[in-house]
Amino acid sequence: MNNQKYERAAELLVAEAACAGTQLDPVALCQLLAEFPRELFDANPDLLRLQARCLLRDERLDEAVTVLQRANLLFMAQQNYNFAAECTFELVRIYHRREDFRTALLYLQEAEALLPQITDEALRPHLHLRLATLYPDVGRLREAIEQARCAYDLFKFVGDQAQQFRTISLLSILHRQAGQYDQASAYLILARSLNTHVDLSAEAQAMLLNGEAHVAWYRGDLNTALAKAVELRQYTRTQPTGKFQLYGTLVLANIQRNLGQYAEATQTYGVARRLVASLNLPLFAPWIDAQTGWLHVLRGEYSVARQHIYKALETHDRGQMMSFNVNLAALNALTGSWHRAETLLRSSLDFYLRSGDELAIHEIYMQLAYVDYKLGKIESARAHMTALFDWLHQHHIFYLPLWWHPQIAGQVCALAIAEETHPLLAERMLMRHVQAAALPFLRPLLEHAAEAVREQARHLLEMLDDDVVIRLDGVKDPRIRQVLESLLAQGILRRSGFVRLQETLTTAQNRRTRNPVLVAVFGLYVQGASREEIADQIGRAVDTVRNYITMLYATFDLPQSDFRNDMERRQRLFELAKEAGYI
Repeated sequence: MNNQKYERAAELLVAEAACAGTQLDPVALCQLLAEFPRELFDANPDLLRLQARCLLRDERLDEAVTVLQRANLLFMAQQNYNFAAECTFELVRIYHRREDFRTALLYLQEAEALLPQITDEALRPHLHLRLATLYPDVGRLREAIEQARCAYDLFKFVGDQAQQFRTISLLSILHRQAGQYDQASAYLILARSLNTHVDLSAEAQAMLLNGEAHVAWYRGDLNTALAKAVELRQYTRTQPTGKFQLYGTLVLANIQRNLGQYAEATQTYGVARRLVASLNLPLFAPWIDAQTGWLHVLRGEYSVARQHIYKALETHDRGQMMSFNVNLAALNALTGSWHRAETLLRSSLDFYLRSGDELAIHEIYMQLAYVDYKLGKIESARAHMTALFDWLHQHHIFYLPLWWHPQIAGQVCALAIAEETHPLLAERMLMRHVQAAALPFLRPLLEHAAEAVREQARHLLEMLDDDVVIRLDGVKDPRIRQVLESLLAQGILRRSGFVRLQETLTTAQNRRTRNPVLVAVFGLYVQGASREEIADQIGRAVDTVRNYITMLYATFDLPQSDFRNDMERRQRLFELAKEAGYI
C-alpha cells in the first residue's frame, strides 16, 4: 500500500476475502478499504461488494443499496452471474428487512431470472428460500410453500442444518397461514430437534417461540398461546433478537385481546408502538392500529374502533389494506351497514383467493355468511357457511383467530346448526369459544321445524347454564313445552323472572306443584291471544282455557267486580305481570 500499487493491492484483498470467506476480520476489512482511492471502486465490482459488506455491518443501509446496485450492474456487464445474484440477494434482504416488499420482489424477480445462468449451486437454495420468504407478503402463499420445500430439500442435501432450521420455521408459518396446523406443528417439532444439534442464534430461538405461540393461538388454545407469548417476550427483552422483540409483543397483545384481557392488551399494544419507533419499523404501525381497532370492536366501542381502523387504512401496502378492509367490514356489519360491509368483504376475498391464503379466505366466508344472513340473502349466507364449515371439518379447526367476534361466530354457528351442516363442529365452536354470547342465537332454534335442531339447541342451552331450558325438562307435554320455548325465545316471558313465575302459578291443591299449562296460558293471554287461539295452541278445550284464565285472575287478586269490563281487567293483569318482571 505504501507504493500506492492500489490495483495490485485490491486484487490481493479480493483474493484474500474469497479464501477467508466470512472469517475475514470485518474491522480489518473496513480499515483496509478506507485506504483505497474512491475512483478505484467505480470500475471494480469486487471492491464494491466488499465495501457493501462493511456498510451493512455498520447498518448504513442506504449507502449499501447504492453500492450493491453499482456492483450488480458491473457484474452483469462481466457476465459474472453468480456475484450479480449475490448482490441482488443482498438488495432483497435489505428491502425485505425494511418491510418494503414490493421493491424486494422486483429485485427477487431479477435474481429469479438469473437462476438458469448461475453456476454456483450453493446459491440455488438461498434463492428459493428468499422467494419463499417474500411471496406471502405479496399474496403468493401457494408458491411460497413450493419454494420453501425446494430450498429445504437442497439445504438437507448439502447438510446445512442452520439453513434447514430457517426453512423449516418458514414452512411452519406458511402451513399455519394455510390452516394446516398439524403440519405447522410437525415442522416446529422438527425445528426443535435441529435446535439440539445446531448452535442457533438468539433470533432463531425467538423465531421458534414465536411459531409455537402462533400455532397455539390459531388452534384456539389461548392459555397455552399466552404462556408461550409471555416466554417469548421475556426472552426478547434479554437477548439480541431484533424485530422479534416487536413480534413477541404484538402476538402477546393479540392473545390477551382474544382472551378478553382488554386492559392488559391495551398496555401491550402501547409497548408495541414504542418498539416500532425504537426499532425503526414504521410499516408495522398500521398493523398495530388495526389490531387496536379490533380490540375496541370487541369491546363494543365502535366509534373509537373506526378511528383506529381508518388510520390503519392510510397504508400504501395493498396486502395490509386488504386485511384492514375486513376489520372495517366487520365493524360496518356490527353497526348495521350491511351493504358497505359486503362490498369490502368481496373485494378482500378476491385478493385472498388469488394469493391462496386459505385461513383468510375462510375467515372472510364467516363474515360474509353473517352479513348475507342479516341482508336476508339466505342462499348466499348458506353457501358461505357451508364452504366455511366444510373447510373447518376437513382441517379439524374449531376457531378462527384473525377476525374472531363472538356475535358473528355465534350467528353463523347457529345457522350451521339450523341447516344441519356439521352441527357437532358448530356445537364445539360454540361451547369452546362463543359460550354465553351464543344464547340469543340458540333460543330461536327452539322453534325450529326439525326436532333434531330443537333438541340440539336445548342441549346447548342446558350446557351453557340457561336456566330456562333446564326448568322445562319436567314438562312432558310436547305442545306445552313448545309454547313455553316459543314464549321464552321471543322474549314475551322474561328469563330472569321465569322461575318466580313458575313458583307463583302452581296447582291450586298443592302450591308447591308447578303447573306448566297454567304458565303457558298466562304467556299467551298477556300476549293478547283469544281463548280460542290459546286452546288451539295448547291442545285443550276452550272451557278448560276459560278455567285457567279464572285461576290467573284469582292468583293475582283481580276479582271481576273491581273492573268495568274484561279489557280493563286484562290490562291490569298485564301491568302487574310487567311490574313483577314476568314479562
